Amino acid sequence: MIFGTGLIGGSVGMALRERGWHVSGVDATDGLAARAVELGALTAEGIDHQAELVVVATPVHAASEVIAGILSSPAWSPDVVVTDVGSVKGPLVASIDHPSFVGGHPMSGSEQVGLEGASGDLFVGATWVLTPTELTDPAAYAQVRNVLSDLGANVVALAPAQHDALVAVVSHVPHLTAAVLMDLAAGLGEEHAALLQLAAGGFRDMTRIAAGQPSIWPDICDDNAEAIVATLDLLIDALGAMRRRVADHDHDSLLEILGRAADARRALVDTTPRPEGLVEVRIPVLDRTGMLADITTQAAELGVNIFDLEIAHSVEGDRGVLVLVVDTLSAPTLMATLSERGYRCTSNPVGNHRVSAAANAESPSGDEQPYLVRGGGPLIGTLGVPGDKSISHRALLLAALAEGTSTITGLSDGDDVARTMAAVVALGADVGSDGSAVTVRGGRSQLHAPDAALDMGNSGTGLRLLAGVAATLSGTTVLTGDDSLRSRPMDRVAEPLIRMGAGVRGGGDRCLPPIDVTGGPLRGIEYTTPMASAQVKSAVLLAGIAADGETVVHEPVATRAHTEEMLAAAGADIAVERVGRGRVVRVRRSTLSPGTFTIPGDPSQAAFWLVGGVVVPGSLVTVTDVHLGIERLGFLGVLRRMGATIEVGESGNGTGSVTSYSCLLHGTVVEAEEIPSLDEVPILAVAATVAHGSTRFRDVGELRVKESDRLTGTVALVTAFGGHAAVDGDDLVVQGTGAPLQPGQVDARGDHRMAMAAAIAGAACPGAEAVTTISGWESVVTSYPGFADDLERLRSGAEAGE
Repeated sequence: MIFGTGLIGGSVGMALRERGWHVSGVDATDGLAARAVELGALTAEGIDHQAELVVVATPVHAASEVIAGILSSPAWSPDVVVTDVGSVKGPLVASIDHPSFVGGHPMSGSEQVGLEGASGDLFVGATWVLTPTELTDPAAYAQVRNVLSDLGANVVALAPAQHDALVAVVSHVPHLTAAVLMDLAAGLGEEHAALLQLAAGGFRDMTRIAAGQPSIWPDICDDNAEAIVATLDLLIDALGAMRRRVADHDHDSLLEILGRAADARRALVDTTPRPEGLVEVRIPVLDRTGMLADITTQAAELGVNIFDLEIAHSVEGDRGVLVLVVDTLSAPTLMATLSERGYRCTSNPVGNHRVSAAANAESPSGDEQPYLVRGGGPLIGTLGVPGDKSISHRALLLAALAEGTSTITGLSDGDDVARTMAAVVALGADVGSDGSAVTVRGGRSQLHAPDAALDMGNSGTGLRLLAGVAATLSGTTVLTGDDSLRSRPMDRVAEPLIRMGAGVRGGGDRCLPPIDVTGGPLRGIEYTTPMASAQVKSAVLLAGIAADGETVVHEPVATRAHTEEMLAAAGADIAVERVGRGRVVRVRRSTLSPGTFTIPGDPSQAAFWLVGGVVVPGSLVTVTDVHLGIERLGFLGVLRRMGATIEVGESGNGTGSVTSYSCLLHGTVVEAEEIPSLDEVPILAVAATVAHGSTRFRDVGELRVKESDRLTGTVALVTAFGGHAAVDGDDLVVQGTGAPLQPGQVDARGDHRMAMAAAIAGAACPGAEAVTTISGWESVVTSYPGFADDLERLRSGAEAGE
């Protein structure tokens, strides 16, 4: 059902009817709906109260009343979904407080106005912005998004206010500017008759939009006045600066801005998704009627598909270059045919080469099958993530140290935490489970050094924290793990524990696992962590609650505070002081009390879905019950700074929901202290790859000693999807182009976070035929065994509107 059968409404109707829809419609202008039936834009004239989708294509000032009338009337189907096409979204969306309304704006148009200019192909390749809010029903959003995608549009989700601010820059102010320039030229043309005769292709291109329908613009300017005025002010300032450059003959500054603008304009072409094996065919042409039709007709007769087309006008005269992007195999035939017709053609390959992340890495051992991720569809829905892994480890250890029985709910189901649970059993704690909660009966009197080595698998957190606990027990505890963990240095934990009186031995100068930790009488120390490490801090504090005197830990950069907070809740003698960007923690010998631990969702796991919501076109993702600790949410600040729309709703007790939408990103600088654990760097690098401009992650050298060398691994990851990244000292630099990701082959190198980051990147690749292969996927079981199932569930939410 369509309200308003002008250019956009008529084009929507034609496009839907070409795809088999029954489309009814009305228009306030007498006879226009009947004409729409004649032209094939409508199946029938009139209101259809049983319509499943209503598109309101009225002028902006009338849309609110129409939409509110539909959604408040019992005459309409209760399942009806309503969208609109207005170019200003903020006031309209604010006035319609209903989950079945999805604001929309097609970024397309025609030199022809009204119904007579309508075309079913108007939206093919065009951007169509949707403006969902926190209230929007995901099923309604999915329905609208899927319909628009079927019309050939590229769907992007933006917050209403962000949409209005951006559209002021790329649509509203350009139209007003074109109108002013055209009006200026027309006025001067009255005095200089030859002026408009001099207007070559460049002038006509720049002022083409001034020929649009004037009657719609007063309402647009009223509704988006704030953003338009702000953008006009910026433009006026920029033109004033340009005037000064010209008046002062400042050639250097003039060349700088012209070069910058030329680079930015050329980059627009590269944002269009293109298959592999394409070339640019460049054809010098005269700006003459029929020239373009002649060339494109020849291509059509030869069966050559034109993937992209652009006319590069000369800055003077009537000449330019027609640039056609075609596939490599068709290019020679097209060029030969055009040469026979007198055109001089040259060609250049389109740079779209991809390098596999596995190119410089050994293949994973074993017979594990690779995980295949298909692209081409949005991620839509609401989900929870596993219990926070960091808090889960600590809950188990503190419950084992507490005098009595503790209860834990929401425990992470990953292998890392399962290893810690097995370890506390080996230390002497009694652990039980009823399926929904885990009980731990512990106490100092029943803990002891285990009879056999504790195999911590891939869990560096588990091993380092257990080293602190083992230092308080009589006898020797042996801590080991898999090949990856045995390559990770433990000297950073060994050094302070040795100073406290424990014996710690490992392999080589860096104290590689397996390590032997021999407990004994401990004494408090004052210790400054040499790097941002919550694991090292926690190991010292866990040893400190059994040491004589005061143990003081200085953190130059504050890391996640789970250990301090949980120790305080268990009754430990502990004090915490914020000092600048860091923290000082003081602890004395303490007896811990049992308690109830409720583990919130892991924000580091939520990061994958929230970045997915931003980078996978058309997505809308909400993660519920997430831990909202300030030291854990630095990645949200990074995403917001890159231009992402992120909504956080607090639920109490330090948890809440976080929602992200697909949107356009730009580069930024990320300081290591923003994300002290560095866990989110690989997935943020995926966001940086699709952003416009460079993103630099500063001082992230610690990535080299994670589960894998994540510094070089992230470079390989970005490269695998067609991006550009490099290591600069301890910095990671990702050069984003704004272009879509391309499917690749990735070796996760046994690292769960690299594997999950690759899966999100694979999901962001356009086209259902885009398939990414990830080897080493088995590592995901360490932290998020159900990741693949959740990915498919979000895809199913998009496909089924659930």
